[in-house]
Amino acid sequence: MSTVLIVNSTSYNQASRKTNSLLVDAWGWDLDGDFWCEFSEYAAGPIPRFTGPLPVSLTISSTTVFAGQIVSVEPSFGSFGRTWQYRCMGLTFAANWLPVVAVDGSGLILFNVDPSDQDNYLPSFAGQSLGQIIAYCLTLHATALTAIGVTTDSTTASQLAALTLVPNSQVDISGERLWQALQSVLQRWARNMRLIILPTG
Repeated sequence: MSTVLIVNSTSYNQASRKTNSLLVDAWGWDLDGDFWCEFSEYAAGPIPRFTGPLPVSLTISSTTVFAGQIVSVEPSFGSFGRTWQYRCMGLTFAANWLPVVAVDGSGLILFNVDPSDQDNYLPSFAGQSLGQIIAYCLTLHATALTAIGVTTDSTTASQLAALTLVPNSQVDISGERLWQALQSVLQRWARNMRLIILPTG
């Protein structure tokens, strides 16, 4: 089983990780959170080898099990002397750095507005299902999402099409965290559903 750690486009297989004093500690996924990965630089110098939110991915037997970026670097001291411990978060973390931006440039998108609200009612945004609402928001932000490595595919489309529930009150999508805004809609109207960005994007 071949494990390859890729940091800022440089690949480290088992041999090169040993040469560069790198150790993959753990990786995983939290149901209500994100994919994550931790690795260490042992027998290290006073300055960490990697600084800044550099892109990181981890593959096992050519299958990507993590993709994201470094979010923190912490020093520790042990049997190898100084060790730098790197914490990485996945693509959901990156998607939450994207703000909600409507077509008019504002940060608010309204769906299923009461027809009596003449200022905000739009027929094309009325009677929308959960799947249609989320699909619209993903399409609207496709350029920004693609830039961080997130795209939709036929599986995305079919699973969103299955979300046929039409909320019976107004749905607001807003805020500085796009993914959190979309998750909030699901948590209110379909509590057994979650949006997940796989490491493959």
